[in-house]
Amino acid sequence: ATDECGNSTSCSYILIAEDDIMPYAICDEHTQVSLGSSGLARLFANSLDDGSYDNCEVVSFEVRKMTDVCEFGHDEAFGPYVDFCCEEVGDTVLVTMRVTDSSGNTNECMVEVLVEDKDFPGIVCPPDITVSCDFYYNPDDLDSYFGKVVTSEEERENIVINDYFNNGIVGKDGLAYDNCNVRVDTTVEFDLNECNVGVIYRTFTAVDDQGLKRPCLQRIFIEDPDPFDESDIQWPADVEMNGCIAFNVDTSSTGSPIVNDDACSLVAVSYEDQLFSIVDDSCEKLVRTWTIIDWCQ
Repeated sequence: ATDECGNSTSCSYILIAEDDIMPYAICDEHTQVSLGSSGLARLFANSLDDGSYDNCEVVSFEVRKMTDVCEFGHDEAFGPYVDFCCEEVGDTVLVTMRVTDSSGNTNECMVEVLVEDKDFPGIVCPPDITVSCDFYYNPDDLDSYFGKVVTSEEERENIVINDYFNNGIVGKDGLAYDNCNVRVDTTVEFDLNECNVGVIYRTFTAVDDQGLKRPCLQRIFIEDPDPFDESDIQWPADVEMNGCIAFNVDTSSTGSPIVNDDACSLVAVSYEDQLFSIVDDSCEKLVRTWTIIDWCQ
């Protein structure tokens, strides 16, 4: 300031410009993350931004989970990313994104994150096995005889069978695996005839938490290693009897075939008689014709 005499003086002050306006936080309201082969997924904060802005400058994005069943601690403080785990597959997790401007002002918005697992499970079946038709097994407990599918390598056991076709270890239990959790569903189809010969089909299906499935098939072939034939029959010998005989002489007197059958055969025995009253050198003659059928053949 200067007066009429030319005297002047001055003063000064400090002017501070402040930005008190919060940035505008704009989020993707809905998003998805897919777990990788390790069973984890990482979501970075800036990937949730959908055009956030500020009157000056946005300098950082941070993110925090509202809940964290994985116990990573990502629900305790904001950070550059959050991680998701197998326990959250199929769940929608609430996540908060924080926007900070160059003056330290912050604003937040909320995102719904759907956690998915797009990796299909894997499965290895027990081997196909051939056993004889007289091999005993419990149809309600096939696991104990022909193996099963487990979910860890440590649980796998050898499959041991001793019969006509096998003598000891024939293979190993199957294995189901996944980047997360996996269960095994089993269905069985018995395609066997009345002689216990045929095939048992066992379908094992690995199912993960996402509901993704992968099946495999084990076949149990049941065969007759020694089919019934005439060598298994001892025919009755001819019989001479004194005096005249009555029609249809009982087999307790004349004998009947001795049959060496087994669980793999279904043998039926029958006979027909022909009586001759006038025969050279005999009073009567009875011709008995035996018929033996193995219905399994």
